Amino acid sequence: GCHGVSVNQAVDFTVRNCEIGWCGGSIQGYTWGGREEPTRFGEGIQNWGNCNRFRILNNYLHQIYDGATSSQQSGWEGLTRVIMQNVEVRDNCYENNSANIEFWMNLYPQQGNNENFQFRDWDISGNLMRRTGCGFGRTRALYAGTNGGQVFADSFGWPKPLYENVKMSDNTTWDNACALVDGLGWGTERYNLEGNLFVHAYGDVFGYLERDFSNPATWDFAEYLYDAETLAMLQKKNILGSNSFYYTYSGKQ
Repeated sequence: GCHGVSVNQAVDFTVRNCEIGWCGGSIQGYTWGGREEPTRFGEGIQNWGNCNRFRILNNYLHQIYDGATSSQQSGWEGLTRVIMQNVEVRDNCYENNSANIEFWMNLYPQQGNNENFQFRDWDISGNLMRRTGCGFGRTRALYAGTNGGQVFADSFGWPKPLYENVKMSDNTTWDNACALVDGLGWGTERYNLEGNLFVHAYGDVFGYLERDFSNPATWDFAEYLYDAETLAMLQKKNILGSNSFYYTYSGKQ
């Protein structure tokens, strides 16, 4: 019911050539973040807080109840420094997870856009991601009917840390039952998807992103569909890099 691999403040920590599956399923809390449903618990591989040279390489991650791979930090007002640097998430296979790759910091106003809070030198590349949102984590515990899955996930918190050389490239994702991107702060000035391949059902959810990209506010998000209009709009606003998008169609379309 907990994590497969969990580490705090990872330094020179590598998980390579492992199969990690059927992790999580516990309830972490009931009312966190103003939610009306329980907070799910149980990652495949998680780092908490600062890290330097944290590597997740060539693993098979499946049936993970929460995020399959994650580096994250929840803030408090006395927090003075979080630097997540030299992170590699490469050449992994993800299947039937609630979420695949998470990266986020929840910060207080004085901590945002501050050199003491950074994502720096991340390489998320060469990963294959299939059937996200289709595993046993599809529904939150005690709260039927909610999916909540995502392929790439940041937090809905604002403000954001600083980003430097954070790249997500050459990843392939298909046959998913959930959002492809999730969270506030997406944009090429922070991090961007570049050279990835997406195959997704036309008209399904593309992601949950800012409602107003010019004036982001905590938890003020909207649902965007996977269609030509949405992708053109996000491209124009520099939310995405250059990627390949393909549509699949159901028998009703």
